[in-house]
Amino acid sequence: MKYKLYTRVLDGGEAVVRIIIDAKQELSSSGLTSDLCTVTCKRYYQGKLLDEATRLVTNVYTSRTQTGQPEKTGRYLNLTLHTNKDTKGASLIYYDPELQLSRLVDVYYTIKLTHPLTCLDGSMIETDTEMEYDGMIRHHVDRFEKYESSQGLLYREFSPEFDGNKKPLIVWLHGMGESGKDNQIQISANRGAVAFVTREAQALFGGAYVVAPQCPTFWMPIDYQGKHYHDDYTQAVLSLIDEVCVFHPDIDEDRIYIGGCSMGGYQTLRTVLRSPQRFAAAFPICAAYEYSMKEAWEVRNVPMWFVHCLADTTVLPDLSIHNYDRLQRLDSEVELTLYPEVRSQGEHYYPHAAWIPALRDQPKNVSGEHLFEWLASKRRKQPRESNPKWPWLVAAGTAALVVGIAAYRYMRKRK
Repeated sequence: MKYKLYTRVLDGGEAVVRIIIDAKQELSSSGLTSDLCTVTCKRYYQGKLLDEATRLVTNVYTSRTQTGQPEKTGRYLNLTLHTNKDTKGASLIYYDPELQLSRLVDVYYTIKLTHPLTCLDGSMIETDTEMEYDGMIRHHVDRFEKYESSQGLLYREFSPEFDGNKKPLIVWLHGMGESGKDNQIQISANRGAVAFVTREAQALFGGAYVVAPQCPTFWMPIDYQGKHYHDDYTQAVLSLIDEVCVFHPDIDEDRIYIGGCSMGGYQTLRTVLRSPQRFAAAFPICAAYEYSMKEAWEVRNVPMWFVHCLADTTVLPDLSIHNYDRLQRLDSEVELTLYPEVRSQGEHYYPHAAWIPALRDQPKNVSGEHLFEWLASKRRKQPRESNPKWPWLVAAGTAALVVGIAAYRYMRKRK
């Protein structure tokens, strides 16, 4: 018999949550118990064994299709596995402490029947029947296509079903740990992009395109080791957005939302600063960048929702607080959610991971709006009138420059 591993992207990253065995014969779910099989797993990274674990089976049922709902009979045998953030052997993600990067691991499962199975036709499946690995069904990841932009930026893209209506575009920018060139880890290591392709999120946005580029080095000009990078990816991100809009004419360019966490929050704020007229709203999470007052003035028309944990020592919450304060002083539409700690689904996470509750749509403002609902309601604004003093200063400066150039050319001509 052949089996597939079924994965989902959870708060802590992509994990194996179910095993689907193709019995090739009809089975009855009656009498199936969680002790039907033993399941062991080995995880390898760069050819080295990371760990070996026994996975706990919590439920067994039959289905008529590979990803179908439980049925009384079916040819597919489904083993639901106990999975939480600390379940040994469950995660497909390994954090390399030397590189300080998240990477996908190789997994090898061994499945054995503890007692024979009787099929509906009376035939038997014996305990020594071999189970052959037949690939993965990646519930969230498989919904994203792989692409490369004209400027060489790798990205994953989710496209909603075409129905003739205009759709928003959501751009997610990953953190430092997901940098690289595999075009996978940026949608596997956390729920950054996949949070917006769930049935609930898609219904809220009326169907939305979701794009998640991968930075080959670092969005920021300097990394954790003090190494400097001369690449500025801001224009590459903006060009990618333009390309995606050209490829998909049903994208509503008045509803382009951009967000990211940590280093991706940095790039979110930098991208909005470079082209504020492009975006309907932004959601920087534990963002590693602080706007000056002048920069805040430039982006004041873009609604923003900042999220941070007060206990974060990786990126201090002061950055989000100062950004919020400056934008609020400019009468901008700005929200701020601060968490004393990071918790989700009953689990406790390290304090930098403010993206976990944010991507669970937990942030809520004083009006009772949650983050996703707030985002979905935003449309690109027309620029407000500038400070009345600034045009006069610019005009005076321009006039002086023109007079100066004219005088210089006149004197040159006389000589």
